[in-house]
Amino acid sequence: MAEQNLPTIQEVFSWMRKLYDESYAGLTRLEKGEQHMYGTMVTTPNDKKFMVRMLDETSQVRDRKKLALRVKELIDQYGIPKFLGKSDHFLFWIYQKFGYTPAFSWATVPIIKWRLRRDTSRVIINAARPKLTKHLATRFDQNIGQNVNLLGEVVLGDGEADKRYYSYLEALKEPDINYISVKISGIYAQTHALNYKECFPELVRRMSELYQTAIDYPYTDPEGVTKPKFINLDMEEYKDAHLTMRLFKEVLSLPQFKNYEAGIVVQAYLPDAWGFQSELLEFARKRVEEGGAPIKMRIVKGCNLDMENIVSDMRGWPNPVRPNKTEVDANYLHIIERGLKPENAKVLHIGMASHNLFTISYAYLLTELYHTPKDCFCFEMLEGMANHVWRAQKKFGNHVILYTPVVKKEHFLPGETYGRKHRSRQLPHPLFLAQTRYERMERTGAAVHRRLQYEGLPEPHPYPHPGPQQAIRRTGAEGRDGERARHRLRPRMQPGVGGTYFRQMGYLGARQPAAYSNWRQAGVQRRPRQIL
Repeated sequence: MAEQNLPTIQEVFSWMRKLYDESYAGLTRLEKGEQHMYGTMVTTPNDKKFMVRMLDETSQVRDRKKLALRVKELIDQYGIPKFLGKSDHFLFWIYQKFGYTPAFSWATVPIIKWRLRRDTSRVIINAARPKLTKHLATRFDQNIGQNVNLLGEVVLGDGEADKRYYSYLEALKEPDINYISVKISGIYAQTHALNYKECFPELVRRMSELYQTAIDYPYTDPEGVTKPKFINLDMEEYKDAHLTMRLFKEVLSLPQFKNYEAGIVVQAYLPDAWGFQSELLEFARKRVEEGGAPIKMRIVKGCNLDMENIVSDMRGWPNPVRPNKTEVDANYLHIIERGLKPENAKVLHIGMASHNLFTISYAYLLTELYHTPKDCFCFEMLEGMANHVWRAQKKFGNHVILYTPVVKKEHFLPGETYGRKHRSRQLPHPLFLAQTRYERMERTGAAVHRRLQYEGLPEPHPYPHPGPQQAIRRTGAEGRDGERARHRLRPRMQPGVGGTYFRQMGYLGARQPAAYSNWRQAGVQRRPRQIL
């Protein structure tokens, strides 16, 4: 298809404002309370540290007396969190005074655990029936897809792997579950490079049985069409990435799965992501040309960053992930631009997993620009993380699938750790929610600018821009608060990258040229980014 001008920054922000306004207007009272709680937590570092450490230690320390003393020590160290309501603040004050003692800890510690589980119940769904039945039925009535992810302890032995594997098979036989995510580390315990000749055939056998079960136990969609259930193969640590990709293609190349549609995850924080997408496109085109079904790619930004950093540092290996959030966002935009083109999306359906309103808005405008068929793409989010956003997306006509962690009672403690991991992504300073409006624009501009560098496009022409001082005057941040505002508005990106880009675009008040859309007309040939 002919090269088209991509959406301009102004167009993206205009649509993003509509999405934001619709999302905010749909907030429930409970969600507003959560917004306030996390807003307070973001601006109070001690509150965040206390919450993260308490969640971590209540899920790991099994001895009641030791845990009671540990929670008391955390309160003494960080203070009673400011985001708590008056009643909860009072209860923590009582606990700090005498509730931690052996005479009372038999009651207070179980109450703390119960409260933490209750507060995470919107993110981690209880697998017990009829609670799970009710939740899935509610989402089905709302026409919201549910990608069920069975949580549990890390698989260390063959017995645990077999148990998890059979739980996947049982889930596929449930009439109200039609979409699950599977991890190779969850169905086989010996995925080691030195065990490749033994593990790969066994993984092929197990994935084949899962796919066949999905075919043998179909479901009926809201339109009354009977379809096989969907299995998404998750990516995990980088060490298993290429094995997972080969396994996916190997199993779907078997004759019995020629007409079965399955999916795989690609992580944008890997420099290999563009190559993985190219590999999947080639495989999908050949498959469809031979009369087979299309496949799906779920594009995520990545969730194993901390683990990859730790492992690479401990072993002295090069870090396999991109060095910063700007690089990750740029790679993500780069991949969805290619993935949403109709000639690609028809053979390789794409699920765009993101909570970033800019990313969602940019992807939506791309689908409108390319006229991407509605059945070839969807937006994916985490269950319970931003329900007001997916409700707004539904009003705009977007198909949404929620990644839904489901956990049995005996695995609830590891489930809390999972919930903490996803909640804590919203809190550290480098991430989106913890930044000021100015910093968000800086980072978004940096991502778009970096993506354009992949294409070999020229640098934008410099335009006058208001600096932090003008921005401070415009916001009225003067007087005794002026120094704090001046610090918060100070650019954090390197000159010539994101900050310069956004100031050149004039979003803070300078002229707003259509330079972004015109760069595509600069006569520079598109070239794929080199794999690092």
